[in-house]
Amino acid sequence: MTINLYYSDDALRVQALELASIVPDAQALLAHSKLDTEELYLLLNHQSLVIISPLFKPFNVYSFYQEFIAKRKPGLNREILLQAINLKIGVGDLLEVLDLTAGLGRDSILMALAGFNVTMLENNPYLAIVLNYLSINFHDQLKLTVQYINNREYLQKNSQKYHVIYFDPMFADGKNSLAKKDMQLIDLMIKSADNFSTANNEEVFNLARAHCLHKLVVKRDNKQQCVVSKPEPTYAKSGKTIRFDVYQSNLAKVCG
Repeated sequence: MTINLYYSDDALRVQALELASIVPDAQALLAHSKLDTEELYLLLNHQSLVIISPLFKPFNVYSFYQEFIAKRKPGLNREILLQAINLKIGVGDLLEVLDLTAGLGRDSILMALAGFNVTMLENNPYLAIVLNYLSINFHDQLKLTVQYINNREYLQKNSQKYHVIYFDPMFADGKNSLAKKDMQLIDLMIKSADNFSTANNEEVFNLARAHCLHKLVVKRDNKQQCVVSKPEPTYAKSGKTIRFDVYQSNLAKVCG
């Protein structure tokens, strides 16, 4: 399936090509008056990348990320995810995090704001382009990179080790802590691309353990069981509705 990224005028062509390059079969096209308003598409203008759908009002990606960062940055010490990771970053440390299920990248942003170097994996072409926009336009605040690939395939092909691996399978489980609009937007992009991953949670979890130097963190609904029956989490951190199960690795010693 070819994904179209439209740009509003020729001055944005280079930026559009850079954004679209994350997805091999995506193409950047100059917008015209006869765009199909019945389909989901991405539009780059001088203010933002915009997600257009007949089911929602236009979603301004730049404003979404700008507001999210401004709201969450002052209270990082209260973020349950960061409390679960519980790694102290010293001067000169470069701790690598792998986010297996990036989505809109909100949890990746929190980890990057805390000082981690975060690699985001995303198998949905629309979301991958959105995340590419995030990594490019907020690079002065966040150390983020994105790879358009299935997490199982990435773990099977890549030998790199990460200090922390983060896994949020809740959307695949039919549960999510996202705001209703965010969840519906992700669901729409998944259905539009028709490329939902079929890897089971246990398989991804076991592949991830081989790449994890220190902590594998799994997001769950408080009412859900652990993602695997064994091993049991080393510890867990819970909020009102979600918790983070943490599996300590002995592959390497890092501060924390």
